[in-house]
Amino acid sequence: MMFLLLKAFHIMSVILWAGASSSLGLFTIVAYEKGINCDYDYMWRFYKKLVNLELFAFFLVIFFGIGMYSMLGFKPIPWLMMKLPIVFGFFLPMEALNVYFIHVKNDIKTYGKFIKIVSPFLIIAGICVILLAVIRPS
Repeated sequence: MMFLLLKAFHIMSVILWAGASSSLGLFTIVAYEKGINCDYDYMWRFYKKLVNLELFAFFLVIFFGIGMYSMLGFKPIPWLMMKLPIVFGFFLPMEALNVYFIHVKNDIKTYGKFIKIVSPFLIIAGICVILLAVIRPS
């Protein structure tokens, strides 16, 4: 029962993480580039809050994922051994760069370039992780 609760919270955290990281960010960048008449400072401040929500959700994804894995005794499961390098070798560094560009660099133009470059890779990595979790190849 505890494993299923962890799994449910893990999936809900993934949904929150993916939702926070995609929708408004793309709108903000497109609005800025197209010159849509809006308060960019307000949008940028709001987007920073959304990125903080994204980072919190990513932490929850990792937390509940490790919780599930610990309940399995940290055994080397083939599909999981393919998934973990994507999570820790790609998504984690991308979130670290997210923090840098949002809170340190604090520049929407630079952040927009970053998002344009990494978005295709994020989509591909996300699809791979979902396929590995659903298909579970051995």
